[in-house]
Amino acid sequence: MSKEFRDDLMVQEQIDGAWQHMVGVIFLNQTGRVQVKQVLPEFLERWPTPESLLRSRIMDIEDVIKPLGMWRRRAMSLYRMSLDFLSWDGEDAKDLYGIGRYGDESYRIFFKGERFEPDDKELRAYLGYPPKVRYNKKGDIVREKLPKVAEARRIVKPPMTPDELRDGIFALNTRKFGSVAEIMIRQLQRLGKARNIFHDLYDEKGKHRVEVKFSTVRQNLPPIDPDNVLESIRSATSADRSVPFEDWRSHRFLCNIQQVKRSEFDLLYYGMFFHDCIKIFRITPAEIGPGIRYGDRQHKGNVGEGQFHITEKTLQIHLDGYYHATLTYPQLLDLLTP
Repeated sequence: MSKEFRDDLMVQEQIDGAWQHMVGVIFLNQTGRVQVKQVLPEFLERWPTPESLLRSRIMDIEDVIKPLGMWRRRAMSLYRMSLDFLSWDGEDAKDLYGIGRYGDESYRIFFKGERFEPDDKELRAYLGYPPKVRYNKKGDIVREKLPKVAEARRIVKPPMTPDELRDGIFALNTRKFGSVAEIMIRQLQRLGKARNIFHDLYDEKGKHRVEVKFSTVRQNLPPIDPDNVLESIRSATSADRSVPFEDWRSHRFLCNIQQVKRSEFDLLYYGMFFHDCIKIFRITPAEIGPGIRYGDRQHKGNVGEGQFHITEKTLQIHLDGYYHATLTYPQLLDLLTP
């Protein structure tokens, strides 16, 4: 069953990855957000990636998006955008078919972390800019109305606490968690945007391509068998399995640093979100090898891509050889607060 999109969040806040963002932009073209949020979940469940969409028939795509209107033109835009996306360098969103000024501004805000004064009223409201002043044919001032999402954002919320920050991070899905880790390193090291889609950030001073990979540290669950299957499911959702750093030797855990492509970066920042702090490590491609239990065959046929595991038995290797910094959650909250 596809997930429902929330009314109080923008579409861009509820998708995973740049391609899904571009799909949302094409959906939003001359179409209300209410309609888009009704159709987009089913669409992304059927076609979560550009490859899956390109393997489908245009008529099948048209059937799903028909409630949005302009389905034939929209389906062709989705198809051609997906073709472009496979060879896109991740820089200018307008290089993708069917993506104009709105899509480019949205991509810069939600995926590049840029802050500027956009033209679109909802993007303006999202960043806290007032509606633009426009004039009608008579020369009278016409102020744009705030969109409903922006009105909802006017509700004053209490400041986030470090515990709320930690608990929220542990609850994020894998892709969104990765985005948090990337923003953390970008702010901490004052790095710039990536030069292409094959690494995460760029160090302008050192001229280094930078990759970022982190994991949360949770106690391992016991193996599931017919006798404990229900209890295992219950404990997976209700129990707090996060591991405090001061007790790491007393718990069994496994953190997987995966999809490591050593030829695509010059510096890897990796690390572990513990219950009480974040441990950050730094390593070069030349140092990634047997010494940290690296294996260069993560998936069958994926030459040049590998992974390594950090467990209670191997963490000391990383602390001794590749430790870079420690952040507490109050420090992380300060770092991420605008």
